[in-house]
Amino acid sequence: MIKTLGPNIHKKYKAPKLFIPSNSKINPEILTDFKNQQNELFELFRKLENGKYSQIVITSPVASLITLKLHDLLKLIVVHEQRHINQALGFKN
Repeated sequence: MIKTLGPNIHKKYKAPKLFIPSNSKINPEILTDFKNQQNELFELFRKLENGKYSQIVITSPVASLITLKLHDLLKLIVVHEQRHINQALGFKN
């Protein structure tokens, strides 16, 4: 799953309907907002204590049959965020 959703785009996938952004006008401060959200996410990751989350299981919001340990989900979030950064850099250029 990390390979599929990770930073290196080998094949384009259609996003699940739940995650498709609206067609509304993009706020010019979107990059600033994204950076602030990344800082908040980093702080939350930093506050986690090792071992305290290894047994917590999270169900996917897209497919209820998919479950991940919180530890694996955190890894997935990191690589998927890198994918979005790479997409934004490609869009910006």
